Amino acid sequence: MSRDLMNIRKTDRAVQKMWQKVLEVRAKFEGRWMMLSLHRVDEELYKNLMEQNDIFDDVSITGSVEDVEEHGEATIRGYEIAIKRMEKSEIEDDSYMMGRCPMTGLKIAIGSKKGSTKRVREVYGQDVVFMSPDELATIVAFRGDVERKGIIFIEAVKKQWPGAELIKRYEEEST
Repeated sequence: MSRDLMNIRKTDRAVQKMWQKVLEVRAKFEGRWMMLSLHRVDEELYKNLMEQNDIFDDVSITGSVEDVEEHGEATIRGYEIAIKRMEKSEIEDDSYMMGRCPMTGLKIAIGSKKGSTKRVREVYGQDVVFMSPDELATIVAFRGDVERKGIIFIEAVKKQWPGAELIKRYEEEST
């Protein structure tokens, strides 16, 4: 194997490893707050974090292993600082919305970030059904008996597999 190929593989592994770390801490932030909220709380920190995200994106493609590690760690520190800043501000979680049926007690959280699922369950318990806006729109589009059965099915699936999603399969994807 050539030395160039070995270096490419080393860089690829470093990029993958660092992206996994960055995405974990990003999910902790996005599971609770939207970036717009950080902008409202601390505009300078927001700008710095967005700039650091851009730098990390760039070095992930064109940088050395050292660049990837340096800027990946800087991005992680940025998100950790943002989390602490948001916690200190006492801004409520805003990356999801909670709803509860007064007749049945069914609790539904609606959000677009999968990281919110963990946070919702920490705060509101394991019996919360987490849905994306698209999934909710799909349910609302159904009527009558189909709607009732669809909701029961989706609730059961999402309780069993919390990360499950309703998706539209296109003809070219089937098979």
